[in-house]
Amino acid sequence: MPFGCPALDAQCILRVASPSRLAVLRINAADRSQETLAVFQFMPAKVPVVPLDAPLSLDFGTGTGERQNLFVTSSGLVGSLVPGLPWPGPGLVKLEIGIPGLPLP
Repeated sequence: MPFGCPALDAQCILRVASPSRLAVLRINAADRSQETLAVFQFMPAKVPVVPLDAPLSLDFGTGTGERQNLFVTSSGLVGSLVPGLPWPGPGLVKLEIGIPGLPLP
């Protein structure tokens, strides 16, 4: 999947990885509203705090029981640029969205 590739759910709502915000966003094309679905930060937040260290790409699961989950790659880039803080590093993060991804053709 290319860098910054968004993912669409079955309701055609867009999910986007934002490396600079250390977050995954939900964008509604109808009213252009944005909602932060998950974020990495050191202080408590109103949204789920997950180990995102510069998320780059995301996609919905396709296996049995995984279609309502969003998988996000975390590059670990920020941790390499800002040493000394407890960054999570590179990895794969699973977010339970509750809506399946757009069916594959």
